[in-house]
Order: sequence, then structure tokens, then C-alpha cells
Amino acid sequence: MASTRAVLVTIGQIAMYDQIKQNLLASQYFRDNMTTHFTASISAASVATALAQPVDVMKTRMMNAAPGTYSGILACAKDIASTGLTSFYKGFIPAFTRLGPQTVLTFMFFEQFRLRFGHTVPV
Repeated sequence: MASTRAVLVTIGQIAMYDQIKQNLLASQYFRDNMTTHFTASISAASVATALAQPVDVMKTRMMNAAPGTYSGILACAKDIASTGLTSFYKGFIPAFTRLGPQTVLTFMFFEQFRLRFGHTVPV
């Protein structure tokens, strides 16, 4: 479960940051500056949290359940889904509060280093 979460967070952060940044730069409303980097990184953090939250909820549910409550991850997913699909997103705000600033700072520093050391990415 931890590896699955890591894959989803990485996809949400890195792939989505690059894709969102490219779309922002192509829109002609944004330039390669801190506003663009902040917008792309906070959006990527939102996507990463949305991708990883269902796995986090299932992992927490399985860890806190009595032994033998769930026969596997699918049984846990069915149990959570029986209370509504939004149940997979319980704790979204605290998760985003943790992941959002970390993602923003990571990409803001990355982009400032990139700009300062002369590497430009063609749009």
C-alpha cells in the first residue's frame, strides 16, 4: 500500500506539474515566473492528494481494523464504497495541508535553481 501511494503521489506531483506548467505557458497568460510555478505546483498538489487519498483511507482503515476484518484490499474498498464514494476522501483537507506546501516549495526551489543556472525548457 505504501508503494502504491508513493507511485500515485509521484505521478500527481511530477507529471501533473509539468503538464499544468506547459498548459499555463501555452495559454499566453503566463510567463516562466514564480506565479506560473506557484499555480502549477499548487494544482499538482491538489491532483496528487486526490490520487493518493483513497489509498490512504484504505490503508488507515485496514491498519486500524481488528485482525480478520478484511480479507484484502478489495474487501476494504467495498466496505468504504458502501458508505458512499466520498468516503474515500475523508481527511482530504489535512492531507492537502501537508502535501500542498511541500509540493509548492519543492517546485518553487527547483524552478528558481533552473532559472538561475541557465537551463531553459522550450515550450
